[in-house]
Amino acid sequence: MFIEEVQRLRAELKRLEEQCELKNHKIQECQQKIEESWFVAKEEAAKSKAAKEVIKALAVRLHTISVRYLNCFEYKG
Repeated sequence: MFIEEVQRLRAELKRLEEQCELKNHKIQECQQKIEESWFVAKEEAAKSKAAKEVIKALAVRLHTISVRYLNCFEYKG
């Protein structure tokens, strides 16, 4: 009976070790996905920031051109 209990406990230990190994592997996969997601998020944030800067510069330029255009008509009018 004692030998059977030891065998049962060894089998349970092996099963738990396998579960632990599988879960550690899953954790590593998830960590890699998180790192990849952070990298993509940082790239997208940089692109967004650059796009906002371009839009801002274009808006300033459009405003400047509009003012010049309106001033041109005021002088001719």
